[in-house]
Amino acid sequence: MASSVEHLRQAGGAQANVQHQQSAGAQPVNQAECDPIYRFKLLLPRLKESLVNLMKIAGTCLHHNSQQLEDTTSSVENQLQKFEKSLEEFYSMCDQVEISLRLALESSQLNADTVKFNPACVNIPNEKGELPSTQRLMQYPQYQAIVRQQIHTAKELHDLLLQFSQKITAAKT
Repeated sequence: MASSVEHLRQAGGAQANVQHQQSAGAQPVNQAECDPIYRFKLLLPRLKESLVNLMKIAGTCLHHNSQQLEDTTSSVENQLQKFEKSLEEFYSMCDQVEISLRLALESSQLNADTVKFNPACVNIPNEKGELPSTQRLMQYPQYQAIVRQQIHTAKELHDLLLQFSQKITAAKT
């Protein structure tokens, strides 16, 4: 009974924590949505809590099953349901952490590709209308020219592949 009360307290605390995070303002929510590493850092303590809770419930189940007391079907089923619920919560947290880390890896790879194929950043005026003064930046018209060239090359490649496929189908008939 004490463990179920403690479990309810932990669940209530977790709900209050989530409500506090939701009511905390738009900045942390936006940062968590945009940055997968930040989201991972937020999920890590919750994952730890979930694992601790899972181990407590598993230990309680093991202790209960090791004692050769009267085993009522309802108490065994109740313990099993608590364990399964805790295990599902833990797996859910693991899945969220995995998604966050995969997104971080994808973002990192995308950034590496961007640096490789477009080594200079685009120089766009800030809200004050001033241009940043960094040597690596390119002007927006230069960036537009690069994009136009890439689009033109992609269209040429598309046309070549289309012609090739038409020649293959014509040769088969």
